[in-house]
Amino acid sequence: MRSDVAVIGGGPAGAIAAKTLAEGGFEVILIERDLKTSKPCGGGIPSTAFREFNIPELLIKKNVETIDIVSPSGYRLSIELKGGAISIVDRGEFDAFLRGLASKKGATLIEAEFIGFNGIGKSNVNLRLRRKDGEEVELTSRYVIIADGVNSRARHSLGLPPIEKVFTFSAKAEEIINDKCEFWFGSDHAPGFYSWVFPLSAGTGSRIASGIKERFNYFCKKRGIEPKNIRGYPIPLWSRRGQFLQYSSNILIAGDAAGLVMPLTFEGIYYAMASGKMTAQAIIEKRPSDYKRLWRDRYLKRFMLMKLLWRYFLRSDSLAEKLVEIHRSSEVQEIAMKLWLRKSVDEESLKSYRAVFKKFIGAKLGII
Repeated sequence: MRSDVAVIGGGPAGAIAAKTLAEGGFEVILIERDLKTSKPCGGGIPSTAFREFNIPELLIKKNVETIDIVSPSGYRLSIELKGGAISIVDRGEFDAFLRGLASKKGATLIEAEFIGFNGIGKSNVNLRLRRKDGEEVELTSRYVIIADGVNSRARHSLGLPPIEKVFTFSAKAEEIINDKCEFWFGSDHAPGFYSWVFPLSAGTGSRIASGIKERFNYFCKKRGIEPKNIRGYPIPLWSRRGQFLQYSSNILIAGDAAGLVMPLTFEGIYYAMASGKMTAQAIIEKRPSDYKRLWRDRYLKRFMLMKLLWRYFLRSDSLAEKLVEIHRSSEVQEIAMKLWLRKSVDEESLKSYRAVFKKFIGAKLGII
């Protein structure tokens, strides 16, 4: 098989990349190992993303307009979302729909497992794939976009270091009736992370893998939830030092495979789609290295700031209390809504949000 671009991984990053490239007239093959897979995920996406990526809103199961942040001591802060909402989707349905959009635009979708690279040249990359029936095939492509998730086999096959991870346990439960998105902080159930209750799911996360199931069960008992269909899954912990967006002049890396999950909030779907679109735009313009610049200019300072806040405020329960207290301010809430909900690119908003925390973290914020 031959193509202009091979996209490894049919999640949000890969599907948006394939769709954008097909719209640009490129011959694209989108490779997904299991078309029936449904990743464990809270399924929260900022409502503005549906306009930004031209995705039909019919996929939205519920729009959440209020979030509750619960501190380790039990203080509950309710914040009304203004200028947007958190849109809840079913990941299996959402990912499949995005792959369908890519197909409608002209991308070829195949269900196959990536085995390895046969050769990486300046003008072509050779990939080995195994179809569901066991048949092995070779694909030659001008460009490759790696988007096969946090446990990326393609990334590993290039000899790149593994991505740092946070471990989560979650339950997809339609019987969880909740009009809000709740974020609970506390080292007894989510050390270095948070537990959540969304309209269709509940979960908890931790830097520490051992004992996470017990912590999840403890949280569910505390919140009054009877979890069913429990699944564990790692998500990336972003690190600038461990970030690899480009391997060579014709191999780019997007989404979870590049570790692009926002620290502290641990939001991944939006940034997966954004990075997938950026890889496609760089290839369409025949300047693949522009992808790194596009990502750096729009997101790097935000990721660096949130990594600092994560490292500082989630290292103890007393500091997590302070983080919740800071967000009682209506001014801080408005800045946060602009940046994280409405995805504003306004540099002044980022500076204002950074200034809020400077007295706590000090000079380190000066490097951002």
